[in-house]
Amino acid sequence: MKNTIRIPVLLYHRIDTPPAGKPPHAVFIEPYRFENHLRWLKRLGWQGLYLSDLVDCLDNGTHPDKRSVAICFDDGHRDNLTNALPILKKYQFPATVFVVAGKIGEALHFDYTPPEGDPVLSPDEIREMSENGISIQSHGMTHARLVELTDAEVFREMKDSKEILESIINKKVDLFAYPYGNARPSFELLAKRAGYRAAFSTYRGRDHKPDERYFLKRLSILYSPERKLFKFFDHLVIKSYAKSQWKLDNFLKEVQTAQTDGTISFEDND
Repeated sequence: MKNTIRIPVLLYHRIDTPPAGKPPHAVFIEPYRFENHLRWLKRLGWQGLYLSDLVDCLDNGTHPDKRSVAICFDDGHRDNLTNALPILKKYQFPATVFVVAGKIGEALHFDYTPPEGDPVLSPDEIREMSENGISIQSHGMTHARLVELTDAEVFREMKDSKEILESIINKKVDLFAYPYGNARPSFELLAKRAGYRAAFSTYRGRDHKPDERYFLKRLSILYSPERKLFKFFDHLVIKSYAKSQWKLDNFLKEVQTAQTDGTISFEDND
């Protein structure tokens, strides 16, 4: 389709060796494996873009002048600075980090984390990332499953996190990534009102259309001890995402219906 933009968005979380003594969780990608991804992308002539570049293409109806990929990280783990940033700089790939603003300088706790949790970037570390060309964007305040919150609570997650991050980096924060990728039809309106120009889900695919801008697709790069480089490029170039596109298209119909029949009625009381 003429208005479809093909820019695969690669989603990473932890760039670190999985902890010993327990089965490795899928969010871990070892630094050497991450470097292999970027090395081969560079060798094969792929250029890196910011997620904001992707949104610009949707706004302007333009396409990249060469084969392009966007790299992003969810959560804002400290190893994004210590392990990922040097590799990104080595191969000259830009990237976007979606930070959980309410956990800055603290830790995130998941079922796979040690008791102390996984450390999140501090304000100084976020500024260091920003000053080194990393785009800092929002992943909410608490990493809550937003579909379990009220619209008013979701709006606060979006708005408060945006304000905190902008105060740290002194730059505009206008992209949002839904924790766990889950969303409901009202989220498009909430994101617009909170001041975001686009938002990212975990629907899978390489192609993006203007009406998807608040539920844009990403390709999660997950750990597997037997994962080969071919599998990485299979997801990037070969694999079909028709089923995921069908699910997103149906969800967008729900969004349109909700906006048309007035079932979305949230008002910001600030």
